Amino acid sequence: MHQIALAWLRRSRVVVAPILGASKASHIDDAVASLVIDLTDEEVAHLEQPYTPRYDFQGVSDDAVLASISARIGIKWIAA
Repeated sequence: MHQIALAWLRRSRVVVAPILGASKASHIDDAVASLVIDLTDEEVAHLEQPYTPRYDFQGVSDDAVLASISARIGIKWIAA
């Protein structure tokens, strides 16, 4: 499972450089083994099918900016 997750991260356009940590030798083994896994478009679609996008605007605290982003992506945002 770890190898598949790392292979998916490598293929993702959003994740530029995943940060890996290892507390066991098996973690390194999984990271290296994931390099030979090439997921197909169908496999990626299957993995991503249950995903529900999260609208988290990390670092944005200005109400006007949050309202603008929310309007642009079509969600309702209410100021706190």
